Amino acid sequence: MKFQYNLNGSGWAEGFIEVNSQRCEFNPSYLTNALGDLLDSLVELLTYEPNPKKKIFNTVFFDWNEEPTGLEWVLTRLEDEKVSLFIKSFDDIDLKKDEQGTVVINTICTLSELITEITKEVDNLLTKHGIVGYRETWEMHDFPLSSYLKLKHFLNGDTQFQVKYIPGEQKGYGGYHKSDLNFELSLIIGKPKT
Repeated sequence: MKFQYNLNGSGWAEGFIEVNSQRCEFNPSYLTNALGDLLDSLVELLTYEPNPKKKIFNTVFFDWNEEPTGLEWVLTRLEDEKVSLFIKSFDDIDLKKDEQGTVVINTICTLSELITEITKEVDNLLTKHGIVGYRETWEMHDFPLSSYLKLKHFLNGDTQFQVKYIPGEQKGYGGYHKSDLNFELSLIIGKPKT
């Protein structure tokens, strides 16, 4: 498996994903939160509680707008930590309801392999641009930091990111959620605490 994702100008990215000898090249624009949608979807697949009586556990969909072409991504969590990856290309993503589209990738891989490959490339992207530099280059969307941290945490062997709820002084009011900033920073720089 290979995944490459580069910002190649103001509001544009380019790259490809290759799984089981199937390859999809892409060129999304800032009209969709391409990287954010991908990482959010992977987190959703991680945090979903599967029902062992079903063969399919969870499906997430998102589109990447390539002005006017585009890609529809469909990720489905299957049994045994497997994921069905289905990507369809459209000549005009805004008219996809009226268009058949072309299947570019239709395969199965492991969830951990997919997350490992994508997170490795996002590490490179973050090192190259930084958090603020990513926003300045991508324009419409911030770097998907929360999802990135959750995926990095998963790769360290745990699916549940620790977030505490701190209740407010009055019951039901003023409470907030708190995560460990030092732990989050250690994930970013690659030295996770135990």
